[in-house]
Amino acid sequence: METTVLIIDDDMAIRESLAAYLEDRDYRVVLANDGKSGLKALEAERPDLALVDLSMPGVDGFGVLKRAGETMPDTPVIVVSGTGRISDTVRALHLGAWDYILKPIEDMSVVEHAMQKALDRARLRRDNLRYQNQLEELVQARTMELEHSNSQLRNLNARLRRLVETTSGLSSCFEIKEFGRRLLEEFARNMAASGGSIYSVEKDGLCLLHTLDPGHAPEIIPFPLPEDSILSRLLNQTEPLLIDDIQEHRDLTPSGWTGYRSGSMLAFPLVDETGKVSILLALHNKYAPPFVEQDKEIGIILASYSRETLRAIRNFNALRESEKRFRDLTNLLPQIVCEVDTEGKFTYVNQNTSRMLGYAEGELEKGYTVLDVVAPEDHPIVRESMERILSGSGKWGNEYTARRKDGTRFPVVVYASPIILDGVGVGMRAIVIDITERKAGEAERERLIRAIEHVNESVVITDVRGTIEYVNSAFSRCTGYSPEEAIGQNLRILKSGKHDDAFYRELWETITSGKTWEGHIINKKKNGDLYTDETTVSPVWDSKGNIVQYVSIKRDITHELEMESQMRRSQKMEAIGTLASGIAHDFNNILSAILGYSEMALRGAEENERLSSDIQQVLKAGNRAKDLVAQILTFSRRTEGERKPMRLQPIVKEAMKLIRASLPSTIDLATEFDPNCGPILADATQIHQVLMNLCTNAYHAMREKGGTLTVRLRQQDVPVGMSGDLSVPPAASYVVITVSDTGHGMSQEILERIFEPYFTTKEPGEGTGLGMAIVHGIVQSHSGIIRVSSELGIGTTIDVSFPLCIEAEGDAIPDLAERPIGTERVLFVDDEEAIATVIKYGLERMGFRVTSFSKPMKAMDYFHQHPDLFDVVVTDLTMPKMTGIELARQIHLVRTDIPIILCSGYGKAAYENQGRQVGIREFVEKPIHPSKLGWAIRRRLDKTKKDVRTV
Repeated sequence: METTVLIIDDDMAIRESLAAYLEDRDYRVVLANDGKSGLKALEAERPDLALVDLSMPGVDGFGVLKRAGETMPDTPVIVVSGTGRISDTVRALHLGAWDYILKPIEDMSVVEHAMQKALDRARLRRDNLRYQNQLEELVQARTMELEHSNSQLRNLNARLRRLVETTSGLSSCFEIKEFGRRLLEEFARNMAASGGSIYSVEKDGLCLLHTLDPGHAPEIIPFPLPEDSILSRLLNQTEPLLIDDIQEHRDLTPSGWTGYRSGSMLAFPLVDETGKVSILLALHNKYAPPFVEQDKEIGIILASYSRETLRAIRNFNALRESEKRFRDLTNLLPQIVCEVDTEGKFTYVNQNTSRMLGYAEGELEKGYTVLDVVAPEDHPIVRESMERILSGSGKWGNEYTARRKDGTRFPVVVYASPIILDGVGVGMRAIVIDITERKAGEAERERLIRAIEHVNESVVITDVRGTIEYVNSAFSRCTGYSPEEAIGQNLRILKSGKHDDAFYRELWETITSGKTWEGHIINKKKNGDLYTDETTVSPVWDSKGNIVQYVSIKRDITHELEMESQMRRSQKMEAIGTLASGIAHDFNNILSAILGYSEMALRGAEENERLSSDIQQVLKAGNRAKDLVAQILTFSRRTEGERKPMRLQPIVKEAMKLIRASLPSTIDLATEFDPNCGPILADATQIHQVLMNLCTNAYHAMREKGGTLTVRLRQQDVPVGMSGDLSVPPAASYVVITVSDTGHGMSQEILERIFEPYFTTKEPGEGTGLGMAIVHGIVQSHSGIIRVSSELGIGTTIDVSFPLCIEAEGDAIPDLAERPIGTERVLFVDDEEAIATVIKYGLERMGFRVTSFSKPMKAMDYFHQHPDLFDVVVTDLTMPKMTGIELARQIHLVRTDIPIILCSGYGKAAYENQGRQVGIREFVEKPIHPSKLGWAIRRRLDKTKKDVRTV
């Protein structure tokens, strides 16, 4: 006979899939899309079985269950729902559901299996009903035939009715112990027994669920059971055991309990849905023994009904245990674990959720949403993310800012997935992790990385084999290797070949032993240039004490080493210059006397031609000595010459004309002049001298094999090299003269000495060795910078940088050749009596009235006595007991208006500031020529008078 199945579900896909499956198995299927139409179909079609969804619009599944239970209690109704809530399951069972199947249904055979069981159960109930009806008919028939058995038949009828009531009462049990108690009591009531016990079969033995006579049954009966015991036999069979008198069964061992009133007993094995014995029930002490077959039959019916209830209890307990394990596990997690519905309302949270967000336990599930615990600025992102997750396209690991109940914030990362029922997203599950520490760690790491990236030292991290794992920006700037090019390479890419194997072996032995290595390494850049690193290499250990990496800190000290070398040269030149200037000063005093007296002698010997010629030779030799002293002072930076703002283009071009005329045909001259170079403050003669010396040296370097002499003039912001006066602060811009040759070049040893006076590589008679020393002195006196680079066999390049002058160019002050004339009174002081005498004589011949002293103390005393006697004071700088600076200071204490002229063989630069502080406004360099001094006196007196008139 064809079986009719009614499917009531508002999801068309579910209805059609179930219908297709059942129709393929020869079921007749009736479909209803909601509860209302389902109830109509239930009454109209009278199906053999109904499959009902709980969540439906209008009349839901609970309404269908209630109505079906009222109108068609014998029709099996199986709930097929996706809510998964235990409360729904309990309510459905209370309303008469025969089974409960969770959506989504992955295996349709589960539905068919549940249907077959329900249909078998319904069939059994119908059979029982028929049997009951048959019994009632039999009773009625026998009543008519045998009136004396009416009471017995009424009793049987009552027992069957009580049996039906019992089965409906057992279905409301959800605890195994409660079920065991009620089941045992119902068996005892229906079989009129006062004693008995019921056990559940567990893994290690039998567990007592209930007993009617305490003291008879132990709480636990461990396995294995005695083979000759009733419970052992009952466990190994699926049929009930009915014994009229146990004393007659020699194969069974009595328990020995003294509470038995008779030897009759009745025992039942209750099997579960898998066919295994799960419950053992034994009855004794029947009020009217013995137990009869009718008791056994009624017990079998009661056992069959109880089996379905037992399965529901076990499923319920398994579900509850699963939920408990889930809750226990989630409560153990240190993260937030929660479930929300499609509106973002919390439907479940673990204990840590409330703790982390500052809410009371259970408070969040009372209407709070996800947006209540997220910073407002993240709300749009959260809404969009929820939509994506519910649609199945959301991504994991989104970061948000969470907000506690008190308003404080902390960063979180959220991993969420949709809850899908019947193919529709009904909510979301999420794990939320507090990443405050991770963010702090990342921030600290970022700070460290930024710090490392911004340091000037190169930082390199390698593995234990020297393979590069990390480099900072300074490494790339220094070596030319980008991080992508360096990482994965061995540090050997920097190897210059300047160190032997023993050097690297000592380095590796040091760091592999756990020590730090420090030293200088000559490395090679990507472009092949060599440079020197000040390097520190330190090992890095893991938590077990093993070396896992090496950290190398490198600082390029190539420039520092060059600066140190230049500083040593500068200090050496300074020392030599100091010595030279001291000698020049003393020599200037001697020359002053020689030249002065020779000039006076020459005037007195005008009529003696031979004597006049001899004196002129003395003057000529004295002037040569004067020029030599001037060169020495130029080298030692003790003299500056006459300086003015000027452009170098005309001077360089003029010097090139002279050089080109003197060069042989084997040497080519190439020039590159920037016409836009600005002016510098310079002495044109000294600049010309610098060019001539540099070009002459270049010519000598190429005279054997020829070559090219190149002279360039350009302006740039950064000076070339730092070999000049290191105490002078750098200027904004520089004018650079470059002289290059392609000659034989110089070794490093020669480069170290080229500025030393009298050091030369030329043959005897070809040079004095003062040329480069004079160049060095001129450049330094102009606050310039000179850099020399040379390579053997390649040539030499010399760059001279002069600071740009912002003043306008002016015309040179013309030399005054005429003899000055004056009548003013002059106080002249010099510790050399010969100089004092010759200068006094020379000035008096010009008309001045001169009072001279060789002792400054006497000159000061005389001036104090006659302060208005003089119009001008001329004093030497270096004198015993009192310098010219101090003498000028003392004189100005008496008369502030008197002009003072300072004479010295050291040059005026070092004393200009001090001299101006004490009122000195004029400086005359030794050796003193009377005419030169006379013009200085005339110029200062005229300027003083002009200033007085102006005032």
